[in-house]
Amino acid sequence: VVIEEPGRVLSSDKTTMYFDKAQKLDRIESTGNVTVTETATARSAKGSQATYRVAQRTLRILGTPAVLTDTKGEVKGSEIRFDTASQKVEVIGGEATYNPE
Repeated sequence: VVIEEPGRVLSSDKTTMYFDKAQKLDRIESTGNVTVTETATARSAKGSQATYRVAQRTLRILGTPAVLTDTKGEVKGSEIRFDTASQKVEVIGGEATYNPE
């Protein structure tokens, strides 16, 4: 499955979309070989599961490990939480190799 939106591409073995009562997209849940790539930042994330919450603009990636890579390094953990609005990344149960310069 491949889902493209402006600035982002998600691919996985299986994806389920959930809608709210107003029939607006609420969240996207993906499983199996999940990859999310942001074209503007060259950031990519890989894991076994991902959930994107549309209204909150947050992406949660699970894996053994889940990996987030960009031009400055990478972070690995059992869970990576990424706020696409603020660009904040939170790694749970992991390690980072990152060069902020």
